[in-house]
Amino acid sequence: MNLDLSKLNLTSNPFEDFELLEETLDKETVSQHNVLFKDREEITKKLLLGITTSTSYKVVLHGEAGVGKSSLLNKVLHDLRQRGYFAIKYRVTEASALDANLFERELLRTFGEEIAREASRSKSFRDRLKSIIILGTKRDLRQLSLLAVLYSSGQVTIREGQVETDGLSMTVGIPVLKAEVSEQEQKHIEITRVETLSHLVFGQLLRDGIGLLKELNYRGVVIAIDEIDKLEEKLEGRLLTIVKDTFYPAGLCHLLLVMKTRNGRKPIHPDIFVYEPVHSLPKRYVFEFLEEMYRAKAIDKKKPLTSLLDKRLFDELYDKNRGIIRMVLKDLSACVIGAILTDKSRIDDHVYQRTKVTDALQAYLMSLRPDDREYKILSYLLKTEETYTRDEDLSKATELSKSALSYKLRDLEERGILVSRKRGSFRIFSIDPSLRARVKSIIR
Repeated sequence: MNLDLSKLNLTSNPFEDFELLEETLDKETVSQHNVLFKDREEITKKLLLGITTSTSYKVVLHGEAGVGKSSLLNKVLHDLRQRGYFAIKYRVTEASALDANLFERELLRTFGEEIAREASRSKSFRDRLKSIIILGTKRDLRQLSLLAVLYSSGQVTIREGQVETDGLSMTVGIPVLKAEVSEQEQKHIEITRVETLSHLVFGQLLRDGIGLLKELNYRGVVIAIDEIDKLEEKLEGRLLTIVKDTFYPAGLCHLLLVMKTRNGRKPIHPDIFVYEPVHSLPKRYVFEFLEEMYRAKAIDKKKPLTSLLDKRLFDELYDKNRGIIRMVLKDLSACVIGAILTDKSRIDDHVYQRTKVTDALQAYLMSLRPDDREYKILSYLLKTEETYTRDEDLSKATELSKSALSYKLRDLEERGILVSRKRGSFRIFSIDPSLRARVKSIIR
């Protein structure tokens, strides 16, 4: 269904939930969302100073879900790249949270993908990478480890004793390079695809790859791991082993972890990591951020956000959601849709209260089973559009007497799912037009 947002002075919904400040940043994007960091300058400076003044800084960013931890991380990584650091970001997946070997292989794959991205950004890095690839059989162990990391992410392949840069060439936009590899070199490179990659081999590959990068005029290497709280407790121990064995002794790189507040669970090795809390933004900064998002999608950009959103309602949403941006965005996105469906030109308390009711209705509709009389009534109305208390066909379909059917219809009306109107001596019931699509998505 195509929704017309012009009545709200919008070209599209400006409040859709998304991770702010993804890794592929430019100066314009950073500038556009800079308001998000007006109250986080201190923690940003602390992270940058911790990294730029030490050989191996290890920190955990923690806070409530949706408060902006990942966005802060992405901004810090962007700033570090601008300062000459090589930065890698890996997000823990549902699968890797349960499988230590998969966690290590995916971290290597992410490392290889970042090498390819860096090659697309930097000509000098691209030229150095080319020289390593075309060396033939004169590569040292660290160069082979770097090729193994690229192989793990599909950036290079090996065919008939030759390494080829198929994936890398596509990413970077260079001709496919080919070079010979010996049988022993091939085994070293292909080891990253082994299902049971040993922890020792993983650590060696990571150390070799990072060590080589540090010789290519980078100020340092930063590894960031997001959503670390997904890990099972037993895998947190495996992570600590990685930290100790791979990063800690040699001061090889910096490590940033991001997680939700622990809520009673033991901190991850507080003797190694610095813990930095990430709090909600003050109300005025959240409002400024929403204004920026609104202007980006507004038809008439001279109109302020208050022409769309009642300021008192914003205060209520901010307080209800404890300033968590993601939750505020979720509520406002639902309000935009609610305003369109009710033909409103502004988001006010009436629109918001309706979305709250709709959320409750969603839960109620999801609880209905096909054998329930209410389910059968709604299924019938989706086909016939309307009914009345003496509808013989509906009475038979639900196996209800006319008085019992009348009671069920009035109950569904009181819940806000049905609307009714008088037609002669009858009361005609139908599904509320603004809820029809939602009902149809649940009721068959």
